[in-house]
Amino acid sequence: MAQPAAIARGPKPPPGVSPPATRRTRAARDAKMFPLDLGLALCNLSSASSLPAVREVLTPRRVVPRRVLITLAEERRADLVLKTLQVLVENGVRLDAKDFTAALSTCSRLRAWQEASALLAAMPAARVQANIFSFSAAISACEKAGRWQEALGLFSAMAEAKVEADAISFNATISACEKGGRWRQALALFQAMPEAKMQADVYSFSASISACEKAGRWQHAWAMFRALSEAQVQANTYSFCATISACAKAGQWHEALALFQEMFAASVQADLYSFNAAIAACEKGGQWQAALAVFRAMPEAKLCANNIGFNTAISACEKAGQWQHAVALFQEMSAEKVKADEISFNASISACEKGGQWRQAIALFQAMRESQVNADGTSVNATISACEKGGQWVRAAWLLSAMAGVKLRADVYSFSATISACEEGGQWKQAFRVFRTMQEAKLRANDIFFNASISACERGGQWKQALVLLGGMPGAEVQADDVSFSAAISACKRAEEEQAPGTDLYTLASKW
Repeated sequence: MAQPAAIARGPKPPPGVSPPATRRTRAARDAKMFPLDLGLALCNLSSASSLPAVREVLTPRRVVPRRVLITLAEERRADLVLKTLQVLVENGVRLDAKDFTAALSTCSRLRAWQEASALLAAMPAARVQANIFSFSAAISACEKAGRWQEALGLFSAMAEAKVEADAISFNATISACEKGGRWRQALALFQAMPEAKMQADVYSFSASISACEKAGRWQHAWAMFRALSEAQVQANTYSFCATISACAKAGQWHEALALFQEMFAASVQADLYSFNAAIAACEKGGQWQAALAVFRAMPEAKLCANNIGFNTAISACEKAGQWQHAVALFQEMSAEKVKADEISFNASISACEKGGQWRQAIALFQAMRESQVNADGTSVNATISACEKGGQWVRAAWLLSAMAGVKLRADVYSFSATISACEEGGQWKQAFRVFRTMQEAKLRANDIFFNASISACERGGQWKQALVLLGGMPGAEVQADDVSFSAAISACKRAEEEQAPGTDLYTLASKW
């Protein structure tokens, strides 16, 4: 006859008194508490700690190897892995592949590639055979850390260990090569998959396409994308985006837009990167209207444009001389609570410069300083050029002189635009002062600079100065062109001296 459960289990302890610890509860407690303490105790050792020091920590305690190895991975202590495993083996602790795989998975999650490599290398010493899961986790750690060479090395070691690669290990290694900018290695791995009887999936294709995109190989990316359908693999957002971006970088806006439209036809969710890549393709192809159309389609996809999308759309309008659209987009950034950066301001100022809107350009330049966005040479040069086109030589000269105050070094374009502004305003003396300032700055002049200076002299009737400048062009290794000679000839024609300086001009012309 069976005894009642209460009798079989023994009498209950009095209220408020804990039951005595049994062997099973002590083991459970030790398994939960001691391993964590041991791992942290090991990590307190210095990198130069000897094997006896590791042995002193591990030997008198109960060890759950998986927990200890995971702690070493979490604390990035690759230097202790081999010594710890050696002591564990000495103490007769049994380890299996699952212990290592758990620790290697932690390495993968933390991008701890050195610890992953150390763990994998230590497996033979622990008498544990590495399997596909061990290798894949270690390769993934290297991939996430951007260590493509180590990932390739581990992938090659799989064959030596007679471990057959699977899709996960192939994909992780391809992705590592993609991140390292090694498109040839990525494609070689992709092409090796059929020989290994591995079916490439969308991740294999996407990583390979992205590798081609980063290397500027848009035709390879395009061909691989088209191979997706032949392999009966459904393209995803990443594969579409990488191919669109590859086309965008190469200025292939037709192909990029076709792919972008294909995404919607295939019911693939377009993300912010897809939209930005499509806008960039239109911008590079000079298709400002198409760029705006893609930009305006974002709300329909329930997406909010970021500064990359705004900047690219503004740049598309700027290149096409559509300053009104560029400024409208810039103002929209504030309404959408998107912070304008250096690129936003520069593209908008440049758009105003091309449109001859000097007031707008100056207003944007001032707003840039008030927003505490650092102006650069592009910002100042575009604003000076806008003033030059608007005949605002005083403002142009002030901007040039103000560059030093904001720790910006004026270049030949800064000086050329200022001289041209002075020339337009009939200020040849000011133009010549700017010329001398540039010489003192020891900047190398170009044809634009010389032509602007000669034209300023021509406006002021300073034929001798014009000829001096023309004569100085060969010494500055600048080739005089039709503009140079025309301005110098015009200066001579306007001279009021009794003796025309045509002979001097003829002599100079014979040098070219």
